Amino acid sequence: MNKHYIQNSIIKEMSIIKRLSTKLPIDMINYQPHQNVRTAIDLLQYLSICGTSMLGFWLDEHQLDFKGYFDAVRLKASSTTKENFVSKMDEEITLVEKYFSSITDEELNSKMVTLPGGNQEALGVAILESSVKWLTAYKMQLFLYVKMSTGAELKTPDLWRLTEIEVA
Repeated sequence: MNKHYIQNSIIKEMSIIKRLSTKLPIDMINYQPHQNVRTAIDLLQYLSICGTSMLGFWLDEHQLDFKGYFDAVRLKASSTTKENFVSKMDEEITLVEKYFSSITDEELNSKMVTLPGGNQEALGVAILESSVKWLTAYKMQLFLYVKMSTGAELKTPDLWRLTEIEVA
């Protein structure tokens, strides 16, 4: 497994998420398709941390308290607004680059980490099972929120690659 493939995949997801977020009008920030799901702002706040939160925990050799660590990450996410979301995602991209610069390809295959839920996996597998999957899944939710709340003319390519969709 090559770290650059995973890093580039994460950054691509974040870049598409940034673009999609620009299609969500400010007056739809509290959009919630059902009472038992996140609002649009809750979704943006989660997206602003889910790509790096586990990486940061796994790479901090001094970090042993996941609950304390994640509480601090959630607090960081609570400052995310529609207006600062793109810059927050730019910070996340910089953080991904920093984290991956400290990882070797060998570590992706040999360093064992614990996923939420307790399963032990090699770091590379764990990154795929967390950062990559979470960003992809919640990117899809954002795509659907934009389509449902605005009627925007988004097409399938807008979800999977950086397209030239009009920025709101």
